[in-house]
Amino acid sequence: MITKSEQATTIKDDVVKRFAEDIISGRLQAGEKLPGEREIAEEMHVSRSIVHLAMEQLAGMKLIEMRPRVGNIVGDYQKSGNFATMMMIARYGDSSMNVKMTYALVELRNTIEGAAMVLLTENGTKEDFHSLREINAEFRQKINESDNIAELAEYGRRFHLEIVRRCGNPYYIMIFNSFGGIYLPWIRCLEHWTPIGIYEQNEKIADLLERGMGSEAAAYIAEIFEKYKAANPTE
Repeated sequence: MITKSEQATTIKDDVVKRFAEDIISGRLQAGEKLPGEREIAEEMHVSRSIVHLAMEQLAGMKLIEMRPRVGNIVGDYQKSGNFATMMMIARYGDSSMNVKMTYALVELRNTIEGAAMVLLTENGTKEDFHSLREINAEFRQKINESDNIAELAEYGRRFHLEIVRRCGNPYYIMIFNSFGGIYLPWIRCLEHWTPIGIYEQNEKIADLLERGMGSEAAAYIAEIFEKYKAANPTE
């Protein structure tokens, strides 16, 4: 049974989600004034107190600024954002991010994974490298069994997640896990390179890591991404 407190939290999350998606997508621009809380409450058929709590949460994420006697203004989260902002993007951003934002997120992911690759080559064991081979073999088998691109994206993601998981830095994996719900970049890569192409890239990465060439593996994923961006510009 859902309690009144849980129901209120769910309703508040709906309000947060609506404005977070509008701001991330660019439908609402930095500096724009939001409608009044009473107006939002009437439009969404919720209480004003729920709307106010949602606005406070959005302000904590740096998506808006709550200015006394002025109102709630869309913030410039790309300049003032914090960890809560990043977690919000991980939660709500998959369908709302434009290409430029998606590329920025992939660059962050590659930076973390690249550092993890170096650590893995310094501290990894035979078991670590064998695990990568096994996961990529499972991905290859899944390619034979399914043409569901979303399902294949999850299998392809596991290989890179395993690199970070086994590198020994718990903070890297926490950040990497936080973006687990954002599948669109993985899907786009599969569509561009084809599943077999991704499998072959993973095999090359595994080869470099086993040979102790973590920096070269990091450079390789950066090179792959630059080629993807050249073929799929933001403009």
